[in-house]
Amino acid sequence: MLPPQPGAPAIEHLELHLWRMMPGRSAAIGERRFRLLVRLVVRFWPFDQLERIRRAGHWSGAERKRTGRITAARVREVAEAMDPEMADAWPIVIEGTVALVWSAICHLHAHDLDLRAALPDLSAWVASHGAVPVDRP
Repeated sequence: MLPPQPGAPAIEHLELHLWRMMPGRSAAIGERRFRLLVRLVVRFWPFDQLERIRRAGHWSGAERKRTGRITAARVREVAEAMDPEMADAWPIVIEGTVALVWSAICHLHAHDLDLRAALPDLSAWVASHGAVPVDRP
């Protein structure tokens, strides 16, 4: 994946960061699908639930994992509607990729206050501009 162009949306910087965190997985599903999955996870990010879990001190508990499974189900529903071929690949490689993206963003959410503050804006941007990434030159 190429670095974002100057003036690129902030979501592209997060995509590149996550791409670099999991190079084997991201390359296995391809850049376009990887970027789509990142955008969908961000779009459906459960702000309120995670904030309650974080404040209660249950970050590593079952509630966060359950919230992740719910988010993954929402991502799957939309991803398969956008790209029917994902249905066949879901249990093989896509589901695991979404789980890794979820875990990576959760880690960043817990340790990076700037990202935590930016996630609502990123989610709103994806909601207004769509989840399908524009192909870069």
